[in-house]
Amino acid sequence: MNQNQYRRFLNNPVTFMNGGPVTRFRINMSPGGAGFANSIKSTSQVQGGVPLSFQHSDARVTPMSLRYDDTGIPQTSALWATTTRPPAGDYVTDRAYYLQWSVDRAYAIELGSEAQLFVTARIDGCGILVFETPKKLIVVHHNVQVAAASKSRFQKMFESQEKYNIRNNNYRFDVRAQALQALSEQIIADNPDIIGGTSLDARQYMATGQAASVFGVKRDGRWRIFLNSKTGLDYRTSLMYG
Repeated sequence: MNQNQYRRFLNNPVTFMNGGPVTRFRINMSPGGAGFANSIKSTSQVQGGVPLSFQHSDARVTPMSLRYDDTGIPQTSALWATTTRPPAGDYVTDRAYYLQWSVDRAYAIELGSEAQLFVTARIDGCGILVFETPKKLIVVHHNVQVAAASKSRFQKMFESQEKYNIRNNNYRFDVRAQALQALSEQIIADNPDIIGGTSLDARQYMATGQAASVFGVKRDGRWRIFLNSKTGLDYRTSLMYG
């Protein structure tokens, strides 16, 4: 990725990512997960159908390299955001806010002015919340592990595997969406100055069964959050909030 490509990406990620041979945005954090974590300011328990530990973190800013990898094959071409500097090739290095994740946890950070990029680990069943106040943007990465749907005696005898798979997928989507909604309601109740926001649950981006990436760019003093997910045969980038 050269400086011209990087400026185009920052100015309009939707146009840049949807208009060329590289359409997938891939995030590679090393070591990744909870091991690459922000410091925790506060923790609270969210009750409901799925009890959840919600942790509000100090925003961590880390060096980030972006590499425009046009392999000539759509399935492998990607714009890589990584904490490991590439050994060769065209790339740019900047700083980015990083929001961690962990099993059965929700983490939140506030995006400020220390960096113009934001990334979180790829989402594969997780949910994302974005809340705006007059002074800050809060982003939440929400992970809930859901056990498989149970089977009644009748279902064990007569339900086909295909129908069970459909029911099980819908059940997991529903549980995750309900847990995300419960967390959203608690955050809104605890922050009366929230003036806007959005949510993204797994059903919204996993229609094709593929993981997605959420990232942010700050331009002209305002954060915008984007979703890069598979649509049809290719990945598409869309504005999620801002």
